[in-house]
Amino acid sequence: MENQNLAIAFLAQLGVISLALTICSLVKDRLTRDLTWVDQVANGALFGGTAAILMLMPGELLDGFRFDLRIVPLAVVGLISGPVGALVAASVSGGVRIWLGGAGVLLGVTGIVLASTVAAIGSVFVARGYRSVPSVLLFSLLNAVVALIIMSLLPPTVRTQLVDADAHYVLVGLNFLGTAISTLYLRMDTVRRESARLNEL
Repeated sequence: MENQNLAIAFLAQLGVISLALTICSLVKDRLTRDLTWVDQVANGALFGGTAAILMLMPGELLDGFRFDLRIVPLAVVGLISGPVGALVAASVSGGVRIWLGGAGVLLGVTGIVLASTVAAIGSVFVARGYRSVPSVLLFSLLNAVVALIIMSLLPPTVRTQLVDADAHYVLVGLNFLGTAISTLYLRMDTVRRESARLNEL
């Protein structure tokens, strides 16, 4: 795939993720309480739907091999809505992946489960107050490892084709970058909201 087309596909998918993050931020600005389980379920549905949309607009990494950033919203929802949101997001996106069918259903569902595990780890990070840049990078690295695991489960011929074209670096790098951008956005949004609260006091 040409670099220009790859960049366009990445930015288009990142734009969808950014829209979901912005909607979540706008709603959160209007809440004067902690998230209830209903809020967490709604966030899970939002990010699960975002992952489903990304599945429907994949980019082409190599001839016959498509990619999407579905694991990014599935991971970052854990930073917002914890395990409840992660479970709902995984259920929504997993259901859509099964409905889409195809030869890669089992692999796709495996990736969704792994990304949801990263989301659960992220909720622990948030609970312990880990919002530093190193923790953001560590979380992004964990999610990039999911892409690496998925790639290791591909059929040998496809995996060899990716490695020979150095496309595996691109695949892992795009997922790392997408997760890092999304997580940094959430971190800055949290800091902004806390600063506004302190100024109001």
